[in-house]
Amino acid sequence: YVLCKILALGGITRGEYVGGSFYLTMLIAIKALFKYIVICFFPFVLTHNHIISSGISSFGQDDFDKYKVMAQSIFDLNTFIPFLMLLSLVALAVIYYRKNRLISFAIGWYFLALLPVSNIIPSGVLFGERYLYPGLLGFALMVGVLFDYAYNKNKIYAISLIVLLITTGFYVVRTLIRNADWKNEIALMESAVKANPQSALMRNDLGLIYTKNSRNEDA
Repeated sequence: YVLCKILALGGITRGEYVGGSFYLTMLIAIKALFKYIVICFFPFVLTHNHIISSGISSFGQDDFDKYKVMAQSIFDLNTFIPFLMLLSLVALAVIYYRKNRLISFAIGWYFLALLPVSNIIPSGVLFGERYLYPGLLGFALMVGVLFDYAYNKNKIYAISLIVLLITTGFYVVRTLIRNADWKNEIALMESAVKANPQSALMRNDLGLIYTKNSRNEDA
Protein backbone atom coordinates (compact mmCIF):
# COMPACT_ATOMS: atom_id res chain seq x y z
CA TYR A 1 0.00 0.00 0.00
CA VAL A 2 2.76 2.40 0.94
CA LEU A 3 4.71 1.56 -2.22
CA CYS A 4 1.66 2.11 -4.43
CA LYS A 5 0.97 5.43 -2.72
CA ILE A 6 4.55 6.60 -3.28
CA LEU A 7 4.43 5.59 -6.95
CA ALA A 8 1.04 7.24 -7.53
CA LEU A 9 1.34 10.37 -5.41
CA GLY A 10 5.07 10.80 -4.93
CA GLY A 11 4.75 10.49 -1.15
CA ILE A 12 2.83 8.78 1.64
CA THR A 13 1.08 11.77 3.18
CA ARG A 14 -1.84 13.90 2.01
CA GLY A 15 -2.39 16.78 4.36
CA GLU A 16 -1.34 17.20 7.98
CA TYR A 17 -2.34 15.89 11.38
CA VAL A 18 -5.47 17.60 12.68
CA GLY A 19 -4.44 20.64 14.71
CA GLY A 20 -0.83 19.70 13.95
CA SER A 21 -1.11 16.98 16.60
CA PHE A 22 -0.72 13.21 16.22
CA TYR A 23 -2.52 12.74 19.57
CA LEU A 24 -5.58 14.76 18.55
CA THR A 25 -5.70 12.97 15.20
CA MET A 26 -5.63 9.57 16.90
CA LEU A 27 -8.50 10.58 19.17
CA ILE A 28 -10.51 11.34 16.04
CA ALA A 29 -9.33 8.05 14.52
CA ILE A 30 -10.70 6.13 17.53
CA LYS A 31 -14.11 7.73 17.03
CA ALA A 32 -13.90 7.12 13.28
CA LEU A 33 -13.08 3.41 13.73
CA PHE A 34 -16.05 3.04 16.04
CA LYS A 35 -18.26 4.90 13.56
CA TYR A 36 -17.24 2.42 10.86
CA ILE A 37 -18.67 -0.36 13.03
CA VAL A 38 -21.86 1.57 13.79
CA ILE A 39 -22.47 2.38 10.12
CA CYS A 40 -22.20 -1.31 9.19
CA PHE A 41 -25.12 -2.14 11.48
CA PHE A 42 -27.06 1.14 11.16
CA PRO A 43 -26.38 2.74 7.75
CA PHE A 44 -29.12 5.33 8.17
CA VAL A 45 -26.91 8.29 7.18
CA LEU A 46 -24.72 7.72 4.12
CA THR A 47 -22.71 10.60 2.71
CA HIS A 48 -19.18 11.52 1.66
CA ASN A 49 -18.60 13.99 4.52
CA HIS A 50 -19.80 12.41 7.75
CA ILE A 51 -20.00 14.08 11.15
CA ILE A 52 -17.48 12.07 13.20
CA SER A 53 -18.23 14.03 16.36
CA SER A 54 -19.52 17.49 17.14
CA GLY A 55 -17.59 20.02 15.03
CA ILE A 56 -15.42 17.37 13.32
CA SER A 57 -16.18 15.91 9.89
CA SER A 58 -14.64 13.45 7.45
CA PHE A 59 -12.41 16.06 5.81
CA GLY A 60 -11.78 19.78 5.45
CA GLN A 61 -9.91 20.88 8.56
CA ASP A 62 -10.69 24.54 7.84
CA ASP A 63 -14.34 23.59 8.27
CA PHE A 64 -13.87 22.09 11.75
CA ASP A 65 -14.78 23.71 15.05
CA LYS A 66 -11.24 24.35 16.27
CA TYR A 67 -12.35 24.52 19.91
CA LYS A 68 -13.94 21.08 19.65
CA VAL A 69 -10.76 19.73 18.05
CA MET A 70 -8.42 21.12 20.69
CA ALA A 71 -10.72 20.25 23.62
CA GLN A 72 -10.64 16.53 22.83
CA SER A 73 -9.47 14.11 25.52
CA ILE A 74 -9.20 10.34 25.79
CA PHE A 75 -11.32 10.65 28.93
CA ASP A 76 -14.28 12.22 27.13
CA LEU A 77 -17.16 9.74 27.02
CA ASN A 78 -17.52 10.09 23.24
CA THR A 79 -13.88 8.99 22.93
CA PHE A 80 -13.40 6.70 25.92
CA ILE A 81 -16.48 4.53 25.24
CA PRO A 82 -15.51 3.88 21.58
CA PHE A 83 -11.97 3.12 22.80
CA LEU A 84 -13.30 0.51 25.24
CA MET A 85 -15.53 -1.01 22.56
CA LEU A 86 -12.61 -1.33 20.15
CA LEU A 87 -10.46 -2.91 22.87
CA SER A 88 -13.29 -5.34 23.59
CA LEU A 89 -13.35 -6.47 19.96
CA VAL A 90 -9.59 -6.98 19.97
CA ALA A 91 -9.92 -8.98 23.20
CA LEU A 92 -12.70 -11.04 21.60
CA ALA A 93 -10.44 -11.85 18.65
CA VAL A 94 -7.69 -13.00 21.04
CA ILE A 95 -10.06 -15.07 23.18
CA TYR A 96 -11.58 -16.86 20.19
CA TYR A 97 -8.27 -17.49 18.47
CA ARG A 98 -8.24 -21.09 19.75
CA LYS A 99 -12.00 -21.62 20.08
CA ASN A 100 -13.10 -20.34 16.67
CA ARG A 101 -10.41 -18.85 14.45
CA LEU A 102 -12.97 -17.71 11.91
CA ILE A 103 -14.19 -15.09 14.39
CA SER A 104 -10.63 -13.92 15.01
CA PHE A 105 -10.00 -13.83 11.27
CA ALA A 106 -13.16 -11.77 10.62
CA ILE A 107 -12.31 -9.19 13.29
CA GLY A 108 -8.67 -9.07 12.25
CA TRP A 109 -9.51 -8.67 8.57
CA TYR A 110 -11.94 -5.83 9.34
CA PHE A 111 -9.45 -3.76 11.31
CA LEU A 112 -6.39 -4.56 9.20
CA ALA A 113 -8.29 -3.39 6.12
CA LEU A 114 -8.89 -0.04 7.85
CA LEU A 115 -5.35 0.28 9.19
CA PRO A 116 -3.90 2.04 6.09
CA VAL A 117 -6.60 4.74 6.30
CA SER A 118 -6.54 5.23 10.08
CA ASN A 119 -4.39 8.39 9.68
CA ILE A 120 -1.35 7.05 11.49
CA ILE A 121 0.14 8.54 8.33
CA PRO A 122 -2.05 11.62 7.67
CA SER A 123 -4.24 11.27 4.60
CA GLY A 124 -6.45 14.35 4.83
CA VAL A 125 -9.56 12.13 5.02
CA LEU A 126 -10.57 10.98 8.50
CA PHE A 127 -13.56 8.87 7.52
CA GLY A 128 -14.80 7.50 4.22
CA GLU A 129 -17.49 4.93 3.43
CA ARG A 130 -15.39 3.73 0.49
CA TYR A 131 -12.64 2.71 2.91
CA LEU A 132 -15.03 0.09 4.30
CA TYR A 133 -15.25 -1.91 1.08
CA PRO A 134 -12.38 -4.35 1.80
CA GLY A 135 -13.23 -4.59 5.50
CA LEU A 136 -16.87 -5.44 4.81
CA LEU A 137 -15.71 -8.95 3.94
CA GLY A 138 -14.82 -9.39 7.62
CA PHE A 139 -18.17 -7.95 8.70
CA ALA A 140 -20.14 -10.20 6.34
CA LEU A 141 -18.10 -13.20 7.45
CA MET A 142 -18.89 -12.46 11.09
CA VAL A 143 -22.61 -12.21 10.29
CA GLY A 144 -22.35 -15.54 8.51
CA VAL A 145 -20.65 -17.15 11.51
CA LEU A 146 -23.38 -15.87 13.83
CA PHE A 147 -26.09 -17.12 11.48
CA ASP A 148 -24.42 -20.52 11.26
CA TYR A 149 -24.20 -20.65 15.05
CA ALA A 150 -27.89 -19.86 15.47
CA TYR A 151 -29.15 -22.04 12.60
CA ASN A 152 -26.90 -25.10 12.69
CA LYS A 153 -25.59 -25.19 16.25
CA ASN A 154 -28.62 -24.03 18.23
CA LYS A 155 -31.22 -25.20 15.68
CA ILE A 156 -33.13 -21.90 15.84
CA TYR A 157 -34.39 -22.36 12.30
CA ALA A 158 -37.43 -20.11 11.97
CA ILE A 159 -36.04 -17.12 13.92
CA SER A 160 -32.68 -17.35 12.13
CA LEU A 161 -34.30 -17.30 8.68
CA ILE A 162 -36.64 -14.44 9.60
CA VAL A 163 -33.74 -12.35 10.93
CA LEU A 164 -31.70 -13.15 7.81
CA LEU A 165 -34.53 -12.10 5.47
CA ILE A 166 -35.22 -8.90 7.40
CA THR A 167 -31.52 -8.01 7.49
CA THR A 168 -31.02 -8.70 3.79
CA GLY A 169 -34.18 -6.76 2.90
CA PHE A 170 -33.06 -3.79 5.01
CA TYR A 171 -29.67 -3.55 3.27
CA VAL A 172 -31.25 -3.91 -0.19
CA VAL A 173 -33.77 -1.13 0.49
CA ARG A 174 -31.08 1.13 2.01
CA THR A 175 -28.90 0.60 -1.05
CA LEU A 176 -31.75 1.55 -3.40
CA ILE A 177 -32.52 4.68 -1.37
CA ARG A 178 -28.86 5.70 -1.42
CA ASN A 179 -28.70 5.15 -5.18
CA ALA A 180 -31.33 7.88 -5.58
CA ASP A 181 -28.84 10.39 -4.14
CA TRP A 182 -26.54 9.67 -7.07
CA LYS A 183 -29.02 10.40 -9.87
CA ASN A 184 -27.33 13.78 -10.46
CA GLU A 185 -24.82 16.12 -8.82
CA ILE A 186 -27.50 18.37 -7.33
CA ALA A 187 -29.23 15.49 -5.55
CA LEU A 188 -25.87 14.23 -4.30
CA MET A 189 -24.81 17.55 -2.80
CA GLU A 190 -28.26 18.25 -1.36
CA SER A 191 -28.05 14.93 0.47
CA ALA A 192 -24.55 15.88 1.68
CA VAL A 193 -25.81 19.17 3.14
CA LYS A 194 -28.75 17.37 4.76
CA ALA A 195 -26.34 14.88 6.37
CA ASN A 196 -23.91 17.59 7.54
CA PRO A 197 -25.87 20.85 7.75
CA GLN A 198 -23.25 22.70 9.83
CA SER A 199 -20.58 22.25 7.17
CA ALA A 200 -19.84 25.52 5.35
CA LEU A 201 -17.76 23.46 2.91
CA MET A 202 -20.75 21.31 1.87
CA ARG A 203 -23.01 24.38 1.52
CA ASN A 204 -20.38 26.13 -0.57
CA ASP A 205 -20.08 23.11 -2.88
CA LEU A 206 -23.87 22.93 -3.24
CA GLY A 207 -23.94 26.64 -4.09
CA LEU A 208 -21.34 26.13 -6.82
CA ILE A 209 -23.35 23.27 -8.33
CA TYR A 210 -26.56 25.36 -8.22
CA THR A 211 -24.69 28.12 -10.07
CA LYS A 212 -23.36 25.63 -12.62
CA ASN A 213 -26.95 24.53 -13.27
CA SER A 214 -28.27 28.12 -13.57
CA ARG A 215 -30.13 28.02 -10.23
CA ASN A 216 -28.67 31.33 -9.10
CA GLU A 217 -31.40 32.14 -6.59
CA ASP A 218 -30.84 28.81 -4.81
CA ALA A 219 -27.09 29.40 -4.92
